[in-house]
Amino acid sequence: MKLKIGENIFKVKIADDDKSRAIGMMGRSFTDEFNGMLFLMDDHTNCFWMKNCITSLDIIFIDGNTR
Repeated sequence: MKLKIGENIFKVKIADDDKSRAIGMMGRSFTDEFNGMLFLMDDHTNCFWMKNCITSLDIIFIDGNTR
């Protein structure tokens, strides 16, 4: 999926269930096929951890029009 934020376009993988959110970037590197992940959350009581993450990450929180 392509995601546009401002003038930036990202090729993202969607993490929209508990299993895909738990795995996230664990053991993965970004490729030509994707350069980001979009985590879809149900509420505002979420957290992130970087277990076995082999690449550095930036995290952007989006809530409506707020980043």
